[in-house]
Amino acid sequence: MPLNLPFKAGSFDASDALPLGTNLSSVPGGLRELLRVLSPAAKLWCLNFHSRSSLVSNRVSFLLGEPTAAVGGIVSWLKSAYEYLPDSVSRVPDQERLALMMQEAGLDRCSTGI
Repeated sequence: MPLNLPFKAGSFDASDALPLGTNLSSVPGGLRELLRVLSPAAKLWCLNFHSRSSLVSNRVSFLLGEPTAAVGGIVSWLKSAYEYLPDSVSRVPDQERLALMMQEAGLDRCSTGI
């Protein structure tokens, strides 16, 4: 599925992606589309759920998956709106993979961490 933002190329000087991956059919495709709408000197910030500690990462992924989907379905009375969460959270790349994907999309000077 193509990802097409309704903006001209080079429209933005900065963007954030929070979280990158959970709502995209293709992370590389989403990155390429973000790069298209960013100006050449723009900055892109991504908040990723993964930690270098697998213990932390696994717990965050778990909490953002099944429990969040269940509670969201109960609170909103619309369970189907949250059923995608467990699968989408599991597809979010870790920091190193995301940095590599960003470089492959054409973003330079990628770094992980704060």
